[in-house]
Amino acid sequence: MLEGLYNDSYSLTRFIIQRGVGLSYLIAFLVALNQFKPLVGENGLYPVRRFINRIPFKKSPSIFYWKYSDSFSQSSPGAALFCHFWPFLDFLIWARSGFRC
Repeated sequence: MLEGLYNDSYSLTRFIIQRGVGLSYLIAFLVALNQFKPLVGENGLYPVRRFINRIPFKKSPSIFYWKYSDSFSQSSPGAALFCHFWPFLDFLIWARSGFRC
């Protein structure tokens, strides 16, 4: 019954660690999607424009030097969420196959 868990390839361990990292990224980007605008939005606690004007690009490279708006700040974590969704889609496919490695 548990023969697949003790093989030499460590595929199950690798699979669980990769999905765990993907889950932590998913949670982080959900939090960023929810809190980014109130914290660093145009009317936030520490607006990005103020940061960009004080810190040079070489000290802190960011995509927001190129373009910044509140809608862009919402789409950045949204795009990251979309990219990090795929490991969970892979999990669903693996679960449907009967958890065979």
